[in-house]
This record gives sequence, C-alpha cells and structure tokens, in this order.
Amino acid sequence: MDQPGAARARRRVARGETLQIRLHPEAAFGRWDHGTFLPTHLATETDGTQVLSLAETAADYASSRRPTMILPAKSVDLLTTEACQWQIDPRGASLNAEIHFALTRGQLSELRLKLPAPAPPTTRSKTLELKPAELLRGWRLDGNVLVVELKQRLTSAATATLTLHLRAGIRGITSGPRLLAYPELEPLDSARRQGTVSVQVDAIFQAQLKNSSVPPAPWDEQAVGKFGVRPSYRFALRDQRLNAVIRVEPQPVQALVARRPFVDTFGAARRASLSLGGAGDRR
Repeated sequence: MDQPGAARARRRVARGETLQIRLHPEAAFGRWDHGTFLPTHLATETDGTQVLSLAETAADYASSRRPTMILPAKSVDLLTTEACQWQIDPRGASLNAEIHFALTRGQLSELRLKLPAPAPPTTRSKTLELKPAELLRGWRLDGNVLVVELKQRLTSAATATLTLHLRAGIRGITSGPRLLAYPELEPLDSARRQGTVSVQVDAIFQAQLKNSSVPPAPWDEQAVGKFGVRPSYRFALRDQRLNAVIRVEPQPVQALVARRPFVDTFGAARRASLSLGGAGDRR
C-alpha cells in the first residue's frame, strides 16, 4: 500500500506486462487511475464480478506508472470542487489552489491532501488558508500528505474551502529549454472530483504543451476575468487526474516587444495566509 485507502498493483515486469484485475460486485470503488497501462478487455462474470485486463504501454521500467485506485473513506461521500492555477515565471513556478469540500454522507475530522513531490534543485514554500477560519485546529505534514485538522467534524450540514499556495524556485529556468511537469494536488478522501486547471506562462517564454492526460478545454472568458489574464492552457476535469508536461524556452529579445506583462493574481491572498514554511506544525 502506498497510502491509506490506496490499492496499487504489485511491481513485476515493466515492459510488455499485462495485468488482470478482479472487482468484487459489492465493493465500493473510488477514483481509478490506470497509469501507463491501457485497458484491453472488460468482462462481467455470472456473479457480477468484473474482470479488467490491462497492458503496459511504457517504453521502459523507469517511465512505467502502476494502476492505482483510491478507495473512498468508509461511509463517506465527499465531493471536491477545485480551481487551480499554475504560473510559470522567470524565477520558478507557483501553484495556487482553491478546493471546496462538500459532504453528502458521513463526517470528517481532518482534510487530507497529497502534495506534489519536491523536484530538486528547488526552494519550496507553502501557505494555506481555511474558510471558515474558526474550523481550523492545526495542520501537519505526513510525508507528502498535508493533513488539516478540524476543531469540529465536517458534515453534510456545512462546507469548507481550503486555499493553498505552493512556490518552487527553479534554477536556470531562463538559461535554455526546460520540461516542466504539472504538480498535481490530490484530495485523498474524495470519491468525486471536478474542477479546472489554468496554466499561465510568462511572456518571456515560448510554451509548448508536450503531452497531457486530458485534452485542453476551450477558453473561458469568466476565468480570464477572474485571473486578469488569458491562460496559456486550460483543462476541465471530472473524476480525472491531470498529468501534463510543458516545454518552456526563453523568447528571443525582439519577440518580447508589446507582450502583456505577467500578472501575479494571488499576491494579496498570500500575504494574508498562514505560513507553512520552515516552522513545522502550527496549533
């Protein structure tokens, strides 16, 4: 097990591997991520058991990613609505996320969020804010999982909104072409997810979307108004993870003339937020 509530296929041979997964008809299943394996066949047996066959598509072991299923917390039905903005600028990259938690069944005493793993060489800072503020008891980091502790249990009678800012300085980002992977945030107890991801690349760079697990969505004029600038890319997600890689390369000097300046839309929110950097737990 990689984390509580996560079922992962065991490692065997990466290249040319096939897997068969049997799903019990009465089991409750959450979000499914088939990784680099491609579903090839689905059959249902007489007792209702579903048999899923998958084949590995990765070229080698290093790039292989195993199938994973996040099981919903027992007796909990949680919907998260997420609005994320990934900003890439000459000093590094920022991820700003607003995640709305709404329960339709059960209760939670903490909110768990899987953070992206650090990618050296970087410097990293984190800030968070919870609304309503009186609901926040404290927080802790359990490996790369952020655990937000609540003063009272969250139920279907109330909702909570978590605002999180992550900042990573990337050395040498302006010295030449770079491939940057989207740093996804993942609510661990959410059986259902929906939301958007906007990617804003500074005008100093030429940007190219190299690959993504979800196709880009059409432009949303409301999002332009909210962030003050048209995003370079936008993705609409429903019960999906976003795996995306963007290639950035500094523009020739002459190409920067008359380009719109980069806008940091979350500066004011960060100044008023709770710092997580370097101090450990806050109570």
